[in-house]
Amino acid sequence: MGTRSATSTAGRWVARTAATVAVLLASFVGMASPAQAHAVLVRTAPVAGFSVAGPVSRVRLTFSEAVSANPDAVRVSGPTPGLRSVVVPADGARSLLVATGLLRNGVYLVRWQVSADDGDLVDGSDSFGVGIGVGSGALSATTGDGSPSGSLIATAALRWVLFAALAVSLGGLVGHGLAERLPSVAASESAP
Repeated sequence: MGTRSATSTAGRWVARTAATVAVLLASFVGMASPAQAHAVLVRTAPVAGFSVAGPVSRVRLTFSEAVSANPDAVRVSGPTPGLRSVVVPADGARSLLVATGLLRNGVYLVRWQVSADDGDLVDGSDSFGVGIGVGSGALSATTGDGSPSGSLIATAALRWVLFAALAVSLGGLVGHGLAERLPSVAASESAP
């Protein structure tokens, strides 16, 4: 009878430990997913990498989710002297309208840094032309497609390293606890 009681106690302890590990692992995986769910630039007007023939007096950046932006969050630079950018949220904060004043012919670079709803910074740059073609030289200094900059990729990679380290540490603690517990269970099973 004593052996059966010790075995069922050890079985319950292993089951509880396994359930705890499963819950913690699910929590870690659940926390890791939002790290990659950053707001992403999905559309620009004028279209990034292209040129428009007519006059341009504003730029529109549309993101995959709502963003927060301070007044200096978007900068437009190019051949127009004294260029100033006034940022106004639109579409439930998914879009930013950037009033620039009338832009003269040339290639313009748009740089942005905004905060996603989860608090992470999202930044990038694109270029467009007014009245002239946008050559490959103008795009070489930018991401060109609105993709996240290297700093966001590094942040995501470091988060995954952190989550992996936590998982390994937790696994080591659970393994150590099991190793200490099992010899005492084996000893109680061999006792008369």
